[in-house]
Amino acid sequence: MHPAAPGEGPRQRVPVEQHILRLHERLSITPAQEPAWSDVAQAMREAASEMDTAMARRGALQQAGPVSAPTALEGYASLAQVHADTAQHLANRFGPLYALMSPEQQQRADRVFAHPMAGARR
Repeated sequence: MHPAAPGEGPRQRVPVEQHILRLHERLSITPAQEPAWSDVAQAMREAASEMDTAMARRGALQQAGPVSAPTALEGYASLAQVHADTAQHLANRFGPLYALMSPEQQQRADRVFAHPMAGARR
């Protein structure tokens, strides 16, 4: 287990490390693929950290008192944008790894990422 770094919430840090390990196993990452895998894993850590930060900002705003509908919607839009940006960053990092994978690994990755949230729970 890796402790959360300053500014990272504990909510995501441990689960993301567990998810990285499970995904590494499920995709049967080879030693030759490790450098590309490291980029993917780092992108996953960064995404979790950025989402934790965005969620904490939104939570702090809500705890400060009543929030107007426009403010609530802006907070949701901001959270959705962070999610979209981090997903794109992860996709950019995953492409080079995918290119190094065997056809069997690619098929496994295709199944895992067909429903990414389902893959996170397995």
